[in-house]
Amino acid sequence: MATDINKIKPQILIQDEGVDLPRRDTIDFVGAGVTVTEDALNDKTIVTIPGGGGGGATGIWGIADATGTYTFYANLGLAIAAAVSGDVIVLFTNYTETVSSSVFYKNGVNINLNGHTYEYAVADNIDTLSDGGLAATVTIFNGTLKRTGALAPTNTLGVCLKVSNASSNVTLQGVTVIAEDGSNCCIVQGGKLSGGYYRQIGAVAGSNYAFQVGSASAVVDNVYVHADSKYTRSDLGKIFNSYFRSDGDYGIYVFSGEAHNITGYSTANDGILVGTAKVFNSTGISSSIAGIDTGTGSEIYNCTGYSSASVGINNLGYAFNCSAKSETVYAFNGGSSSKTYNCTAWSSASYAILSKGTIIKTSAISTWNNAAGHGFNLAENNDEIVDCYAEVTNASAYGVNAPTTSPYVTGFSGKGMTQLLNLLSNAQVNTEDNFGNILIG
Repeated sequence: MATDINKIKPQILIQDEGVDLPRRDTIDFVGAGVTVTEDALNDKTIVTIPGGGGGGATGIWGIADATGTYTFYANLGLAIAAAVSGDVIVLFTNYTETVSSSVFYKNGVNINLNGHTYEYAVADNIDTLSDGGLAATVTIFNGTLKRTGALAPTNTLGVCLKVSNASSNVTLQGVTVIAEDGSNCCIVQGGKLSGGYYRQIGAVAGSNYAFQVGSASAVVDNVYVHADSKYTRSDLGKIFNSYFRSDGDYGIYVFSGEAHNITGYSTANDGILVGTAKVFNSTGISSSIAGIDTGTGSEIYNCTGYSSASVGINNLGYAFNCSAKSETVYAFNGGSSSKTYNCTAWSSASYAILSKGTIIKTSAISTWNNAAGHGFNLAENNDEIVDCYAEVTNASAYGVNAPTTSPYVTGFSGKGMTQLLNLLSNAQVNTEDNFGNILIG
């Protein structure tokens, strides 16, 4: 039988830099910037893969031109130096920086990590990425920023991500920021930071914080922080719509400033610790100490504190429309000068409220079936309990139990107890006017 030579597929010799490769039936060239041309004079097909424009580097950090052709750079610093506003720098492989260098992101130049990790692993205290104190609006996409091996990092040095200029606006989309070896994941000293998952790993000394908000001009929105041993701290700035967890310290310490719609969770300390700050519409959860712990001068609004090991809310300041629950002790602890308005406390293992300060229109519910399962307990002399409600499970418990003191109690009602009040005396004197009004205190 004759052979049909038209059915024989020729196998072309392919070379890489002049070195022969196995012959194949099909060769397919792919990748940004690859070009294929004919060299008829030498009977060859030439495949051109572009080299780098930054010191001869290839395939690490790239910037595409208007045709989609990439110029590559050896490191991020070179790419940023070459970029202009509107450019996107793309990372094409996992990259670890081992040479000491400061890298400042640039206004209008976005960074696409492209699913890869950029790690700064130099034994110095330089930040992985920073605005360098200059205003920059930038978005970082899809990947991981990492700081490892820092030399003597502090709260503000050797940080993974830093925003410092009051006019900077940094957005992270699909980005994880990791700090190891004692480093701080992020510090916002000014400007706005939105997005990102921040992971502090290990228990090495260095920075006190896993994440820090450090000035009145700082705004943080929609971040998620998980710390092994450190905690998040906010000074003067504003935080919105964020989650903070620590397995070694506070979930978050809102020392000053404001926090809105946050969750603080801790397995080792308070879920949310509040200094002279305002916290709105937030939840503190702890399996160790208080769900929410507040200081003198603090204000909390529409917040919930839960603890499986201690008090739900420890209130030394002002609490408005808040809820507290505990599974082990009393749910709500009032300080001597605290102000509590329109709140609710539940305890399943003790009395509901350690009653101190001024408590108005507040409910105390104890589901603990014990004679000590009171609604309000241990009020001090001249404390005010006004228009409040208690519900107890054991009939021998009291709505208010303060047998050695004389608080002001008025407008009180209760359910489940045989006797509503157990006081040395009620300091409230009925001095009604013709309209039924009375003066309290």
